[in-house]
Amino acid sequence: MPSLKEYRYYYGILLSQICFLFRVKKSNNKEVSKLLHQAFKEYAEIDSITTLTTYQMEGYLSMIRMLMARERGLFISEPNEPDDLVDWSMKNFLKLKLYNHE
Repeated sequence: MPSLKEYRYYYGILLSQICFLFRVKKSNNKEVSKLLHQAFKEYAEIDSITTLTTYQMEGYLSMIRMLMARERGLFISEPNEPDDLVDWSMKNFLKLKLYNHE
């Protein structure tokens, strides 16, 4: 089962950032987040994120970040990372590795 921190990151950060980056009105965030959640589950071919282990949930979150980067050019920060590249130090930016989990 995913951890509480993973749930908070998924619903509070990841889906919210995607809504923001797609310029969804704040009043529609909840509805659009539900649609995104369903679409990502279908893409990953899973029935529910509640059945995932912590390790599997991390893979699921990484898959979403990579999908958004590859398909839409959207940068979505990982937990404990600044959400804007402008806030990154050059050292941390150079450590950034983009890879495909497929």
